[in-house]
Amino acid sequence: PYRGTYDALVTTLRRELPAESYLGIEIEMNQEFTVRDPAGWEGLQDAVVAAVKEKTERE
Repeated sequence: PYRGTYDALVTTLRRELPAESYLGIEIEMNQEFTVRDPAGWEGLQDAVVAAVKEKTERE
């Protein structure tokens, strides 16, 4: 299983790119959602996408 201790791609890019031009977002979800409730999993994906869009829109 993934322990969550290694740097992700967003961490590497955050070090290499200027903060004013890069926004890295890392989202981790338990894979159990995909098996236990496939319809709910689709709804969760939609909710996450909507939340990220809302919070990253430029004014």
